[in-house]
Amino acid sequence: MITELIKRILWDHIGISEIESIKDAISTYEYVSFDIYDTLIRRAVPEPEDVFLLLAKQISEEDSDSFRDQRIIAGKKAREKANKNGIAEVTLSDIYDCMPSPYKEKKEWLMEMEKLIELNICFPDPIMKKIYDWCVCNNKTIAFVSDMYLPYEVIKRMLKKCGYETYDVLLLSCKEGKTKRNGELYDSLIEIWGFPDKIVHIGDHYRSDWLKARANGIHAIKIPRIPCRTTFCMNSKKACTKKNYVKLKKILNYNSDFEFGFFHKYGFECLGPVLAGTSVHLHEMMKSKKYDRVFFLSRDGYMIKQVYDRLYTNDNHIGEYMYISRKSIQFPLLCSYDNVQDYLLLNGERKVWNYKMFCNRVGIDSKKALADWLNMGLNEQYRFHASQIKSDERIMSFYNLYKDYVQEQSTQAASIVIDYLKQIHFAGNVLIVDTGGYGTTQRCLAEFCRRNGLDVNITGAYLWVFDNPNLDTITFPYMESTSHGGETQITELPLTAHEGTTEAYRKNSINLIEPVLGIYEYSKHPEMENAINEIQNGAIKFADLYRNCLDLDFLDYRTSYNNTKRISRRPRLKEARMFGDLIFLSDHQENYLAKPKRTLQYLRNFKSLKEDFKASNWKIGFLKRLFKLPLPYYEIISFARNYKKHF
Repeated sequence: MITELIKRILWDHIGISEIESIKDAISTYEYVSFDIYDTLIRRAVPEPEDVFLLLAKQISEEDSDSFRDQRIIAGKKAREKANKNGIAEVTLSDIYDCMPSPYKEKKEWLMEMEKLIELNICFPDPIMKKIYDWCVCNNKTIAFVSDMYLPYEVIKRMLKKCGYETYDVLLLSCKEGKTKRNGELYDSLIEIWGFPDKIVHIGDHYRSDWLKARANGIHAIKIPRIPCRTTFCMNSKKACTKKNYVKLKKILNYNSDFEFGFFHKYGFECLGPVLAGTSVHLHEMMKSKKYDRVFFLSRDGYMIKQVYDRLYTNDNHIGEYMYISRKSIQFPLLCSYDNVQDYLLLNGERKVWNYKMFCNRVGIDSKKALADWLNMGLNEQYRFHASQIKSDERIMSFYNLYKDYVQEQSTQAASIVIDYLKQIHFAGNVLIVDTGGYGTTQRCLAEFCRRNGLDVNITGAYLWVFDNPNLDTITFPYMESTSHGGETQITELPLTAHEGTTEAYRKNSINLIEPVLGIYEYSKHPEMENAINEIQNGAIKFADLYRNCLDLDFLDYRTSYNNTKRISRRPRLKEARMFGDLIFLSDHQENYLAKPKRTLQYLRNFKSLKEDFKASNWKIGFLKRLFKLPLPYYEIISFARNYKKHF
């Protein structure tokens, strides 16, 4: 028994997996035979038995595990009965004849439901589909040979759905009364095609597809039963939720393609699970009917809404895309504040301001006002906290030059924002969905509504939140994230919509309020646009796949962000380089995520190391690229931050 277990484990992972190697191996053969399940076709579930769990949920069976167990037992009983009667294979009807009451009474309906689920969750294996297409293009004669209890017509429909429409022979054990596992189905193939030495068979099972084919004189190629095609997955033993992570990893492995680029794979393996898990969590919140309206905030909420809409296309709770930014809601608040310092403190006490950021937030044209700023004895690089403004006469004098103008502009902006909020029915108990941070937009929005007499209670649903912003918030899945962990930086960048930020609002020709959008900042960086596109396409591909799983419950918050967390806190050198070269644009500042200079340059100028490290958005990646050693960079930075707090 132990020997068989070791054999199975080894054979599950052994086999030819490279496309070119398989092509070379089959190139000289005229006839190519394929196994179907786990070779040409995959199920969008980690294990075949999970189909029965889905069936149980479809029939509103409370104890789904019990139904699955009964269905598995029925399959075994049917085969035992067939063996006693000298029958090689069973049919789906034979299996349901062995189901206990009351399932037996629902036999016909249950069988139809099972066939429907099998059709819904099947998809082509991305690697083997390329091999099949190559065979078609090279005029190979193709057969599909499978041990399967599902009806012949159902398998034909599956093959058509997955793009396998060109073939000459389809042999199924349940129709032929012969199986691959006893070798007799290969006899039927040889009878049709003739000489076995002209035939090559491809499959994943070491006994049925490899040993028995070879025993019949057919050349056999074994592919791995459990492929290893992922780039970013961690060892399952190190995952926080091992059981669910194993499920996720299998689905990723079955669907990943070696031809995916680096950023497409990141979107598929990392960002996709994050957004899908977030969508499942949001759906549960929306079903509670606690919220009158749901709004996905523009730009960073764009991809969250894209994935949510894909997973829940028939959901009545699908929210509205709301055009808003920190600037578009904060500037209209300025007119209701007596002093500019309290106004800027809406962004928190820790935020560091410079000239351009200050002008942008208070509505002053930074190019036209630069001379006045310099005349106050200030320079463009001067940095300050909001709490310093009252005591800094230079900044106050500069602001007072434009105070009347910006107050007037703020009053006009407030009026049109009120109209916009009424237009989108922003009232009652509202849920806003965004990536996260310090909750500045929610704080400004709530304060604006309060000061303008709008009856709104706002709850924020975020991927992450820092420093407890004293707001009504719900966080998923980055409940354990930290501002220096890095997962937020490599997650936020590709979430944005391909549009500029909401600068303000205006009335259009039909008297509706519409957003005034700025220039999309990455339009001048084509390499960044390409990277963002690739990541988003990968995430959408995962969402489309995950939607077919039907069972959307296994992506808990830890499983959702295991891969992203691993990359951000324990990056490999290639990951640090690829992500580190991305540019992060915010508040008119442009920084690489993590791009240190050469070590020799820092040895000559240690001060520049301190400046570059401080400016880096992803400090763990910065250190990994700089030292290239497998050190615990996250723990080092955490220790340094705690040390600084205490001393």
